[in-house]
Amino acid sequence: MNICDKLPLYMYKELDNNEIKEFEAHLNGCNACRGALKTFNALQTNKNTPRLSPEAINNIFEKTTRKKPFLSFLRITELTIAAAACLLVGIFVFSSKNNNNFAFFENQSGVYDQIASVDNSLNEYEELFLI
Repeated sequence: MNICDKLPLYMYKELDNNEIKEFEAHLNGCNACRGALKTFNALQTNKNTPRLSPEAINNIFEKTTRKKPFLSFLRITELTIAAAACLLVGIFVFSSKNNNNFAFFENQSGVYDQIASVDNSLNEYEELFLI
């Protein structure tokens, strides 16, 4: 084994005492090993130096890990769509139990317009949030 090949072992303190003395004697005459060791030591020193202050790190952590509110806009619209769908299902079930397919609502003014309005609203929400 070439003595220069022992450089990583020397850097990570994997050599025994005799090998350390031999390699240190080699360092006196080998510019390549001395330069590599100097670079390694500089990297080791700099890797433990934080690049940001602890306050900056905490601020970034707080901004990226904060919880979203439970009733966000999207959540409210989902609940509204679900409530409208339940209302429509209830209307259809009620009318089918009365046997006349909306016979109950024939005398009611504006019911069909309200249902159409809910249907249009559902279509708008689908276009905004589901596509």
